[in-house]
Amino acid sequence: SGLAAVRDREANLERAIAAYREALRFRTPEAAPLEYAATQ
Repeated sequence: SGLAAVRDREANLERAIAAYREALRFRTPEAAPLEYAATQ
């Protein structure tokens, strides 16, 4: 998400959102509550 501040803001923000959503598939409240909260 930090790259979006430097160049191609919209595309990089979309990539960051997709990456966070993918991470939430594994960082669930049941399996990893602290990591889930940090990713949210």
